[in-house]
Amino acid sequence: MRKKITFDMAQYLAQAGYIVTSGLAMGVDKRAHLGALAQADPDYQGRTVGVMGTGIDVNYPNHRDQLFTQIIEQGGCIISELLPHTQPHKHTFPRRNRLVAGLSLATIVTEATIKSGSLITARLTSEQGKQVFAIPSHIDNSNAEGCHHLIREGATLIYHPQQVLEDVNGQLDYDKGAYRTANATNSNSNHSNITQTSDAFEIEKNSIKSTSQQPSSEIKPARSTVVVPEHLTAIYKQLDWHGQDLDALISATKLTPPQLIGQLMELELMGLISEQGGRYLRV
Repeated sequence: MRKKITFDMAQYLAQAGYIVTSGLAMGVDKRAHLGALAQADPDYQGRTVGVMGTGIDVNYPNHRDQLFTQIIEQGGCIISELLPHTQPHKHTFPRRNRLVAGLSLATIVTEATIKSGSLITARLTSEQGKQVFAIPSHIDNSNAEGCHHLIREGATLIYHPQQVLEDVNGQLDYDKGAYRTANATNSNSNHSNITQTSDAFEIEKNSIKSTSQQPSSEIKPARSTVVVPEHLTAIYKQLDWHGQDLDALISATKLTPPQLIGQLMELELMGLISEQGGRYLRV
């Protein structure tokens, strides 16, 4: 049942234009990839990204050849940050899960025991300021115990993929609205294609890219009245009124995650910035 739910969820989201990312493992991971690749609409091919917990050349898992070929033929890709010839090990899969979380707008957990690697992915997703979704089951189902734990800890309970789209599209609509505001006040903007792409990752990337646009003249004067402590100046200058997520800020500031989160918290307590949908922006 869980495998069917995963397949259906992935197929629905892929047909809505999203790229499904998973870890290529047997079970629900494989069903997620296959669901994304299934063509419910003959005019649209879903795409998926597979993240390996081994070197890219290692024959693992054993279903890899047929699945890998199908993923690549439909425009997806297979990635690994591990060196060639790296064999599967208990320490390599959390590294894989970190990449799965980092590549995604949100994480959906359809099945997980209490010690499942899926909970690692969910934790990393939450730490990155992104949304975690979990599907409930019977309370005596040990394979769903991890899902119930996540829901108790604040994950969003879902039972239909449309609920995921509503939440994620809400975040993207916020990004598009911020972009359109900047575009309307800047006649030199050349990012008009941002609202035309159906690729969720491309939308996310372009939204971050568009934050380099000059803020409108209406909010320029507020800058001169803001008093920022010296040790927070660099991160405050990096922030804008459109919002950036933790990944973008880490890349731009070269701060470690604990350093960045600590400085963001200080600025938020001072009332200089706010967090909306996992993105940090000036107020």
